[in-house]
Amino acid sequence: MAFVVLFKAKESIGLKLRISQGAAADELLTMYRNGELKEKLKELLIDGYFREYAEEEELSLHVHLMEEEVEDAKRNLTGAGSGARFFR
Repeated sequence: MAFVVLFKAKESIGLKLRISQGAAADELLTMYRNGELKEKLKELLIDGYFREYAEEEELSLHVHLMEEEVEDAKRNLTGAGSGARFFR
């Protein structure tokens, strides 16, 4: 399972994810690599939540996932580490 926390950084919005299962890390990486993560975030955030606040302003979405951190989180969850791990 992955949880998302939104935070504002300068003129952009960042996401902090919390993964609590190794399978969630695999799914997240797959979705990132095939573009599904960006599309789902666009639907949820750009076309949905932020649209009413932005009025006519143009909104854009750039998704960058630090794959090494996701892989580390997965190793911690399925191997020697314990508990969930936060990453950006």
